[in-house]
Amino acid sequence: MSYSSLHNHSEFSFLDGFASVEEYLKRASSIGLKAIALTEHGNFMSAPYVHKAKKNYPDLKIIYGCEFYECADHNVKNPDSRYWHLVLLAKNEAGRIAINELITKGEFEGKYYGKPRVDLQQIKPYADNLICTTACLASKLSREKDYSKCIDYVMEFKNIFNKNNFFLEMQAHRSEDQVEYNKKILQLSKDTNTPYIITTDSHAATAEQLEYQAIWVGVAHDSETLSESYEGCYMQSEFEIHTVMDGQIGANNVDVGLDNTNLIADMIEDVQMPFQNPKLPSFKLPEGYTERSYIEKLLAEGWTKRGFDNLPEDKQKIRRERLDEELNVIDKMGFIGYFLIENLMVRWGKKNNILFGPGRGSAAGALLCYLLEITEVDPVEYDLIFSRFLNEERKSLPDIDTDLYPKDRVIKFLQEEYGQMSVCQIANISYSSPNVSVKDTIRILDRDPKRFEKFGKKIGTQKAFEIAKLFTHEKWEDCIAANGQAINKYSDEIYKDVFRIAEHLSGRAHHISIHAGGVGIVDEEITDYMPMRLTDKGEQVIQVDKKIVEEIGIVKYDLLSLSNLSIIKEAKEIAGIEDWEINPNNPEFLKDEMTFDLLCKGDTGGIFQLESVGMTQTVVGIQPRDIRDVCLALALYRPDTMGMLEEFIARRQGKSPVSYMHPDMEPILKETLGIQAYQEQTLQIVRTFGGWSFGKADLFRRAIGKKIPEEIKRLVDELRGSIIENGYSEETADEICTLLRDKGGLKYITRKR
Repeated sequence: MSYSSLHNHSEFSFLDGFASVEEYLKRASSIGLKAIALTEHGNFMSAPYVHKAKKNYPDLKIIYGCEFYECADHNVKNPDSRYWHLVLLAKNEAGRIAINELITKGEFEGKYYGKPRVDLQQIKPYADNLICTTACLASKLSREKDYSKCIDYVMEFKNIFNKNNFFLEMQAHRSEDQVEYNKKILQLSKDTNTPYIITTDSHAATAEQLEYQAIWVGVAHDSETLSESYEGCYMQSEFEIHTVMDGQIGANNVDVGLDNTNLIADMIEDVQMPFQNPKLPSFKLPEGYTERSYIEKLLAEGWTKRGFDNLPEDKQKIRRERLDEELNVIDKMGFIGYFLIENLMVRWGKKNNILFGPGRGSAAGALLCYLLEITEVDPVEYDLIFSRFLNEERKSLPDIDTDLYPKDRVIKFLQEEYGQMSVCQIANISYSSPNVSVKDTIRILDRDPKRFEKFGKKIGTQKAFEIAKLFTHEKWEDCIAANGQAINKYSDEIYKDVFRIAEHLSGRAHHISIHAGGVGIVDEEITDYMPMRLTDKGEQVIQVDKKIVEEIGIVKYDLLSLSNLSIIKEAKEIAGIEDWEINPNNPEFLKDEMTFDLLCKGDTGGIFQLESVGMTQTVVGIQPRDIRDVCLALALYRPDTMGMLEEFIARRQGKSPVSYMHPDMEPILKETLGIQAYQEQTLQIVRTFGGWSFGKADLFRRAIGKKIPEEIKRLVDELRGSIIENGYSEETADEICTLLRDKGGLKYITRKR
C-alpha cells in the first residue's frame, strides 16, 4: 500500500487547480494510493462530485477537506496581514458539517480581499472532529521568520486540536524556498514532538497536465495566483516523492512523513455526502388543518375567485374532475406542501407589491396552479396537459418557474419565514467552452516572450476571434466534426500548440455564478448539506451546482427575477391602463384588434420574444388574430420546427393543402394545420397510436426534448411495437417513429397525398 494524498486542488479551485475529480481518482488508483482528499481553496464544491465518482474506485478511501484562509482575527481587515493557508480534514460526519459551517462563517463574517477567512477561535469549537495540517509556503509557519514564534504557533495548534489531530506538513517540491521550509518543518517536529506528513499540493493529476495548468492560471488575472510556483504540484507516486525529497531530509524521514498520511487516513471515518431524495420543507398550517384540508380550502376559494361558479354545468364538471385528478396525484406523490409554499409566496408577494408574471412552462398545465394564483392561465381553456407537468410515473419534483420582481424581497420574506440560514440561492458553474478556451489560450501564449522569439510574431486578437468562430459548438469534438476542414487550414506550428492546449482547457470549471432562478429551502440549516458563499450583493448561495442540489436533498424553487415586469407596470401607469385590461383572462384583451393589427404589420419592436428579425418575419407570415396564433408562432420558431414555417404559412394562406398521415392524426394536429408544433401534441400522438399512459408518454416526450440518444432509441423501438399491437400498419408505425426520432422528435407529422 502506498501513501495517502491529503492536499489536492481540482478544477473547483477555480482557475488555479486544473484536474477534474475523475482525473484525480483515476491517477490515485493507478499509483496505488490508500486515500485521497480534495482540499479546494476556501470552498467545498468538489465534494459532491467526488462522492458520485467514488463508486468506481472501491479500493480508494475518500477524505473530505478544505484549504482554509486562516487569519489572526476575522474581524480585523489588515492589508499587511491578510491570511495564511491551513488544511482541515473531516474526521467524521460532524467534521463534514463543521467544514460547511466554517466555510460559511468565512464567507459571511471574515471575507476580505475576496477570501473567506476564519480565525482559530472560530475553528476551536469544531476541533475535535477535524484534523489540521499546516499547508504550504503560504502558511503561517512558512511566513513567520522568528523560529521561536513558530514553536509558539505549533503549541497553540496542538492545544486547540489536541496532539492527535494536528500535523505539520511538508511538500515534495524542489524550489529553494520549499527545501528550506521542509527542513524547518523537520526541526519543528523534533523540537515540539509533533508528527509531520508529506503532500504534493497537487494542482494537476499528472506531470503532463502542469503545462495546461500554467495556461489555466494565466486566465485568472490573479496576481497572487500568477506569482506562485507550481513546480511538482501534481499527484506524485511514492517513488517520485522519494526522488524529490530523499536528498532534502533523508529517505527514512520521507518514509515517516508518508506513513503518517496513512495514519491520518486510518483515523478518519467513512464520511458520506448527504445524497438523498429531496425533502420538502414543512409548511406551517393553520390550527385544525391538515395539508389536504387546507389546500382544499384554498382551491375552493380560488374556484369562486376565478368565476368557475358562473360557468355552465358541463364546463364546471370538466374542471371539477380535472381538479380532483390533479389533487389526488400531488397528494399521492407527497407534494401538497410544495404547492402550499408556492401559494404562500405568491399571496404574500401580491399583498406587498411584488410583481408576478402570468406563468410559464409546464406548470401552466395545472388547474390547481391557476386556482392557487400561481399562474394566470386556465389550462382547460387552452388544452394544456397536467401530466406534462407532473405524473406518478415520473418520479421528480414539480418544476414551477415563477417570474417576479423584485426577487430579493421575496427571498428575504422566505428567510424570515424559515430562518436566515435555511434559505439560499443556487450556484451555477460555468465551464470553459471551446470558443473561450481558444481565445484564452491565444491570449496567454501571446504574452510568452519565448514564443515570440521562436515564431517572430504573435497571433493577435483579430486572428484569435477569427479562429474562435470555428469553435462555437458546446463540445470540442463537435467543433472538429463540424469545422475540421477549416481548422486544418491553420497548420502552422504556432496554431498547433493553440489547438492542443485549448482542447485540454475546454470543459474545465471556469467560474461560479448564481442560477437565474433557483432558491433552496430546508427545515434544518443549509450548512447541514453544504456551505454557502456570500456575494458582493449579500446573496446567500449554496456551494452546489444547480444539477446536484436536489440530489443532496434540497428542494429548489425557481423564482426568476424579470425586470420587464417593472417596465410593464410603469408603462401601464403612464398610459392609465388597469390590470384587467391586459389580463390573460380578459377575452377582450386576447382578441384586441388594434394589437393584432400592429403585429401583422411587423411592429414588434420591444415586444418580448417577438422583436428579432426572424421572429418578426414569422409573425408577419402567420398574421396572428388572437393569442393562440402568437403562441403558435413562438412554437414554430424553434430549431426543430423552423423547417416547417414556410409550409405552415402556405397552408394558413391556402396555398398548400392541409393533410394528415392518418385520419387519427387529424384531431391532434387540426389546430396547427397538420404540423406538430407543441410538446402536448407529442404526448397525444404517443397516447393515440401507441396506447401509452400519459405518464409513459411524458417519459418519451422528455427523452426526445432533451435529445438523449440511447433513451430515444429504446423508447422509439418500444413505441413501434405498441403502435402495431394497437392495430396500425407497420408503415404507419415506421413513419411515426422515424419522424419522432428525427431531431429529437419535434418535427411535423404529415404526408401529402
